[in-house]
Amino acid sequence: MTSEVLLMNLEAVVMGADSAVTIIDPGGSLSVSQGGIEKIHILNEAGPVAVMVYGGGDFAGLPWSSVISQFREAHPGRRGPVKDQAQNLIRFLAGNQLNGDDKAEQISFARYMIGFVLDFGDRLKTFGWEEGKPVSPEAAAQALTLLTQDVMFAGRDAKGQPVPRALLPESPRLAPFLQAHLGPFLEHFLSQMLNGAAFPEKLVAPLRDLAAASVVVEWLPGRASMFLTGLVISGFDGAGSLPAMVHFEFLGSFGGVLKSGPVGAISPKPRTNPIIAATFAQDDMTRAFMYGATPAYEYIAQMVSASYIYRELSAALNETARANAAVAKSLAGRLDSLAFAAPQIGSNVARQQRYDQSTQKLWPLLEAANAGILAGYAAKFMELPVIEHELMRDDGVSRPIRILAMEPGRFFWKD
Repeated sequence: MTSEVLLMNLEAVVMGADSAVTIIDPGGSLSVSQGGIEKIHILNEAGPVAVMVYGGGDFAGLPWSSVISQFREAHPGRRGPVKDQAQNLIRFLAGNQLNGDDKAEQISFARYMIGFVLDFGDRLKTFGWEEGKPVSPEAAAQALTLLTQDVMFAGRDAKGQPVPRALLPESPRLAPFLQAHLGPFLEHFLSQMLNGAAFPEKLVAPLRDLAAASVVVEWLPGRASMFLTGLVISGFDGAGSLPAMVHFEFLGSFGGVLKSGPVGAISPKPRTNPIIAATFAQDDMTRAFMYGATPAYEYIAQMVSASYIYRELSAALNETARANAAVAKSLAGRLDSLAFAAPQIGSNVARQQRYDQSTQKLWPLLEAANAGILAGYAAKFMELPVIEHELMRDDGVSRPIRILAMEPGRFFWKD
């Protein structure tokens, strides 16, 4: 596995990573961890700009050191905004320039479809479906509507209107790839999830259409997290520039697209936001320090709360409908999103309160730090997940901790 941190202020960027990688066989029955793996690579020495990798230990069967080396050869001496260099890397990974494993595309697509189907199953359970039992047309339709909103829209704007997700770059290879593989993969993994339970035939085609549409937008299934690879690209555009960071995750490339989703792009701003601190992968202890809870705990709490609120509201509305159908319909419209919004609001408020407490003293120290001092703080952040894994005798995260510190026009390593 992996644990990583990024610290950034107005004059320096520091990346820190452990050196362990966990290799899992295709069946998922065996995993082996080993150390000595480099996870931070220089993309452009002139900036400098570097990339930090977590999740997948290779790409298309090639080690990341080889992939980055080939990318640098394809883009010699390139400089410019960090976001442009990130886009160049995305296009490079999506293309046919790497001599990787021929089966990698189908493996990546299979993992994507597993995540898509499991996300749909989570929505079915929200609307009352139980594993092993037939799926009702009502539950299937409601789950499909909810998943469609998540897949196709990235929240709402200031006026409350849905914001469509950005499209991935087009590829002439995608359509024939989907035609050959989407139907069989969807049928196979949906059958596995249902395990013999009946599913409404008329909703198979709409589900397949949504799966096809989901491939071309910047969206990744929530249940595909076990398969995701993340790239954190940061550094400087050149002398005199402020640092910047671009962060995206992907499942892999297939049909000439990299199935990716943006996580964030950010740069420190004087006075308003001078400190950027982010942790990645096996960062439960770091996140607990910063936000008061781990992501897994938050997800479970939100899903359980949403399911409970939905069941209670549905029962209350059914009772109301027997007495006054018009009132029940009006209430249903107003309370439509309550079950899903309320748990998220509560988590966000609690998270922000803990974040304010934990950064009140820390942020002024980081703002005044040069690259060397910032590297020391990054090492301390990395100690939290490493010590956790050492206490549990889990070698999925291990020493040595490698630190890369960058300033405009120069960089240095610190172990």
